[in-house]
Amino acid sequence: MYLVFTASKDTYITNKILAPTLRATDANLGGATTINLFKLYGETLFTGVTNPIELSRGLIYFELADISSSLAGKVDFSHSTFKATLKLHDVQGNQVAPAGFNLAVFPLSKSFDEGKGKDVSGLSYLDRTNWLTASYGTDNVVWNSPGAFASGALGASNIDVIESGSIGGTDTYLVKSQYFRTADQDLSIDVTNIVSASMVGILPSHGFLLAYSGSEEFDTTTRFVKRFSSRHTRNPYIRPKLIVSYDNSIRAQNKQLEFNVTGSVFLENFSRGTRSNILSGSSNTQITGSNSLLFKIHTGSYEKYFTGSQASVAGIDQTGIYSVSFAVDRFLSASVTSTATLEDFVIASGSITFGQEWLSLDESLSYFTGSLTIDSQVRASGTNQSKYRFSLTNLRSEYQITDLPRIEIFVTDLAAERASVRIPIQLTTVFLSTVYYQIRDAYNGQILTPFTEALNATRVSNDSLGLYFEPSFAHLPRGRSYTIDLMTVDNGIKRKYMDNGIFRIA
Repeated sequence: MYLVFTASKDTYITNKILAPTLRATDANLGGATTINLFKLYGETLFTGVTNPIELSRGLIYFELADISSSLAGKVDFSHSTFKATLKLHDVQGNQVAPAGFNLAVFPLSKSFDEGKGKDVSGLSYLDRTNWLTASYGTDNVVWNSPGAFASGALGASNIDVIESGSIGGTDTYLVKSQYFRTADQDLSIDVTNIVSASMVGILPSHGFLLAYSGSEEFDTTTRFVKRFSSRHTRNPYIRPKLIVSYDNSIRAQNKQLEFNVTGSVFLENFSRGTRSNILSGSSNTQITGSNSLLFKIHTGSYEKYFTGSQASVAGIDQTGIYSVSFAVDRFLSASVTSTATLEDFVIASGSITFGQEWLSLDESLSYFTGSLTIDSQVRASGTNQSKYRFSLTNLRSEYQITDLPRIEIFVTDLAAERASVRIPIQLTTVFLSTVYYQIRDAYNGQILTPFTEALNATRVSNDSLGLYFEPSFAHLPRGRSYTIDLMTVDNGIKRKYMDNGIFRIA
């Protein structure tokens, strides 16, 4: 799953010199369309100071409580595929802007008020937050150090930013950084452990502070000016983002099993059209958890048992979905008939169709019976010559941003040879192992959901019926049309299939 959340507060604070005896420490820039980061060394006269330093720092806040509640029951925030990335888009990057520097991101220990200031040149709007003040409620809440830079460990008093803390019993350094080789780079920093710890209440959720890293705030070099777009920019594509991704794909291999290769078979259970756990026995005991049922395959006199479990996706047990992973060795001298073994049947036909049965652990109850086919591995001297056509069979012309549709894919191999028939037949979809999706603006080509192979964030799922995916539309601007691209990965070769239908977000 690939999700994008926009900031609900952002601004920057500064101590820029306005006159020889005046700094803009009380100026607010909460309504500015950019987040400006600069460091000036000896550029302006200031009474009593030789080579004064002028700084700015960025503040960004995301509603992590709302994000975590929206993801409750969908992903374990400590799961290995869960990832959170802070993304800021560069604006006006050119040769005048700084290059060859580092920016650091700190989790804030104190909340801030955004304010409404927009005067980025005169710095004349006085409001919270600013270089000295964090917020205002019944009292004026000041930063513990000017510029919100008092740092320390989690739980320490009188700090503005948290440098380290115990996360899952491990002392963890929480400051993230990125090196900017060129002036026009976007900021993209992995903040997973900060976000996940905030979502479960280990860290306070007050947002992030962004500053030049380490000695770069205090050396003798001027860095003016790195600009990122703020949440107030008119362009919705470049507002600050928190990108949350995780692998929620289901990869059932019911129709792709091979001998001597471990594969996963899935079973789904429904009650009155809703996926629900299997009820076992007259006491209606729900079948849940690991090693909770048996899976049996058989043909002739051959039978073999495996232990199945409730399926887990992104660390969350899935209601009404069960899976078992197993491999069948074709080379064992297992008898199928009195005169033939598994190997004999595989040599003769290349595959074997087995009966399958899902059973209670004591084998007293049968939950499902059916069949499945296991094939021998494909061997070829050339590369794959398949030519696929993808059809999104249930793609609607219009969606709401709150929709979470299941979009089904029918795959046809145009290069496949088919026997001639005299009556119409219904083709079956081609099952592909590795497919990813992407969502683009249909007219300007802007990518809103990219192909994300890392941790399988946009990997297409498949069940016994075919391929499907369940995208989020919440980050797509309303009133525009979008198209879906697909990418296959076969033997390390990536092939993209563009423009698979158009839909609009109302």
